[in-house]
Amino acid sequence: MHHKNRAINSPNYKKGSFQNLAETPVMSPDASYFKLFRNMLRRPAAVRPPQRLPSVQTDLKALHSESPVVVWFGHSSYLIHCRGINILVDPVLSGHASPFSFMVKSFPGSDIYSLEDLPKIDMVIITHDHYDHLDRKVVSKLPGDVKFYTGLGVGKSLQCFSIAANRITELDWWEGVQISNDIS
Repeated sequence: MHHKNRAINSPNYKKGSFQNLAETPVMSPDASYFKLFRNMLRRPAAVRPPQRLPSVQTDLKALHSESPVVVWFGHSSYLIHCRGINILVDPVLSGHASPFSFMVKSFPGSDIYSLEDLPKIDMVIITHDHYDHLDRKVVSKLPGDVKFYTGLGVGKSLQCFSIAANRITELDWWEGVQISNDIS
């Protein structure tokens, strides 16, 4: 079945979009857009860390462990390594989480890794296609044998970044896929 039809026919897709199983309001009941905008304009300087965040840069290409190792890159981006397999999750390594490099910049110290620091990546998991979870510069530069696993509807965004459809597996909520004897 075509990816678009799978999304529309999903039991989680209602009224033109995916619906959460539990109520998840966008704002708290006592909030308003006016208060939100006002608070954004009055944001104190303390919102940003006063100094570089402490970090340790690991030689990712030299990693080898029989037990899973997780290297956190900041926010929701990380690498899972185990037994020579490297899984990249929500890769954002460009130093910003927006289409413009001057907006939504990472905090100093949380941006110590670049695409060049990565080992050979076997697969990428994209949880959703917001800018702070999907870095076009990173995914479009990964080698052509890297497989992508994501939720229904996100494959379209990946294809816009020149990722071939046969490299993308879209899964609905609670679906799974057996990658190998050790990975599902």
